[in-house]
Amino acid sequence: MTQDKSAIPALEPVSGKTPDLFMRCGMALCGTDHDWKVRFGKMLRVKTDSIDAMAKGHSRVPPNIWREIAMYFSAWERAFPILRHAAIEAAGGPLPVRIYEFPGGAKLPIEAKEGGLFPQIEYTTGTNGDWRLGWWAVLPDGERVLPEKSLAYRFRWPGQDEPAGPFLVTRGKTT
Repeated sequence: MTQDKSAIPALEPVSGKTPDLFMRCGMALCGTDHDWKVRFGKMLRVKTDSIDAMAKGHSRVPPNIWREIAMYFSAWERAFPILRHAAIEAAGGPLPVRIYEFPGGAKLPIEAKEGGLFPQIEYTTGTNGDWRLGWWAVLPDGERVLPEKSLAYRFRWPGQDEPAGPFLVTRGKTT
């Protein structure tokens, strides 16, 4: 199974028993390549054609299938911390982490990429309360606290042309 990280569905809130939720669950459990429906069907003991119909909304997902999907997620939820710890150990120890603090007290840990590289943090205080109208400033490398009037921030990883973000700062949390 190959997992194309760029193809993993965005982790946006999903409510109700929708085809989109069913598809996201299948891809999260079975990968994002062209065979995910085959693997999902085998896992749930359901024909691939039925998996396809449920993912497209042509057939409803029975409650027992939803319960089984939830069971698989529960099992993985317990396994992930153990597997993450083992993978970090196999990699030769934990990657360095920097914890950035935002106005209002929210904290965001950022792990270094391979080679110990961290992103450059850029922030804006905006103009007249609008983050889109401000200049972007660079947080000095040794600094871990964004200025109190920061309205948005973004990351620029070494070798990356476009920054990741922007992410808006709200008091007490980041979005």
